[in-house]
Amino acid sequence: MVEQRYHGRTIGGSGNGDFGVSYDVIGKMGRVTADITPGHLGEVLIEVRQGTEKFLAASSEPDLAIKKHAQVLVVGSLGGRTVEVAPANSVKLPR
Repeated sequence: MVEQRYHGRTIGGSGNGDFGVSYDVIGKMGRVTADITPGHLGEVLIEVRQGTEKFLAASSEPDLAIKKHAQVLVVGSLGGRTVEVAPANSVKLPR
C-alpha cells in the first residue's frame, strides 16, 4: 500500500502507484457535504464525468475549517479519493 502523510495522518493509495480519479478533479469546483476541520478530513461533492461523486477532503490551509455547504475549489490530490480544497471565496485568479 502506498501511504502519504497529511498533518500527522496516514492516507493510503492503491498499492500499484495509481492514485485513482482525484487528479482528474483538480481545478473543479465542489460543495462541502461534511465539515472539514483542522487535522480532520471532511467530504465534498464534485461533478465528475456525467454525474457527481463524493470525495474525502482536507483544507489546503492546516488551521482553516470549512463548513458544510461552502463552495470550494479542488487545488490538489492526496491520493485515492482524497482531495485538497480551498474555499472558493479565498482563491485569487490571475488577471
